[in-house]
Amino acid sequence: MPEDRAFSCVIPVYNNFDCRRTRLSLSSVLAQDCRDKEVIVVECNQEPTLESIGTQEGVKYVFVEGRAPFNTGMIRNVGVLASTRPFLYLLDSDIVLQRSDFLTNVGNALSLQSDLILRRPPMRRLWMDSFDEFWCHHAARGLRSAIDSLDKSSPHVATLGAPPPALKLVCPPGKEGSEAWTTTEELYRLYKSRPELKDLVPLIFCGTRHWGGVALRRAHFEHVGGYAHSFRGWGNEDTDLQWKLGECFNLEFFPDTTEFEVLHLDHEKPYFVPEKWRKNKAQADARLARGLSSAIEQDRFACESLRRQANG
Repeated sequence: MPEDRAFSCVIPVYNNFDCRRTRLSLSSVLAQDCRDKEVIVVECNQEPTLESIGTQEGVKYVFVEGRAPFNTGMIRNVGVLASTRPFLYLLDSDIVLQRSDFLTNVGNALSLQSDLILRRPPMRRLWMDSFDEFWCHHAARGLRSAIDSLDKSSPHVATLGAPPPALKLVCPPGKEGSEAWTTTEELYRLYKSRPELKDLVPLIFCGTRHWGGVALRRAHFEHVGGYAHSFRGWGNEDTDLQWKLGECFNLEFFPDTTEFEVLHLDHEKPYFVPEKWRKNKAQADARLARGLSSAIEQDRFACESLRRQANG
């Protein structure tokens, strides 16, 4: 009997993130041509701001009351627990799926191996100066037209109504096929001249892959206990999940091809706090040192407690 490749796509929103970017991300998922998909938008804020999203067909909206620093793993788990399909695509509210056959192509790739998980699809940046033009074009002519109108003549970046910037590509030694980052020449010179800026790497560089993007079967997500509830604020909950998945299954990078390329809607990052990021990194290192079994046991317990709360 053929495997059911229906997808649940989980989009987390927190920290009063720009609702326009969230709506563009949602629109790109709703435009997917695969059958029987669903989208779960889970918002964590002091008060709901996106509840009208839940009136759209195929969208489930979940609100979790909270305030910064947010428990990002818990928020993402709430979204997965509210979903129902056998396959999951985990993304962020600043990511647009550029092609309408993205999920179909993902499902085809995953169906080739029962233990295959794909992570970190190739990513192109929508330059921040182009966002307002992109949003207005989408509002007037639709998302498909806005995407098709992008200038992609330069690698790793897209623009609309403005010339593309000159970007510096930086690749860690030995990781050219899996990890690369872009920044402007000006910011790169500043970064190299001031050692204290190493604590601000996420503000200076943007990856050429979507770090948190993961496509997998629900059974694989549940096997590792979902996301950890150990992190507060931005960073590490996605790499921690991928560490667990990689220890248990065949975790591979998305092919670096246009059929899997996503669009990152560049934005300011006022939520990034170096001290909190360092604490999250230390927490991730401690979990690694305690070992996989300990991490999975802890996370399964936290996820089951969350499930019981959701069921009353």
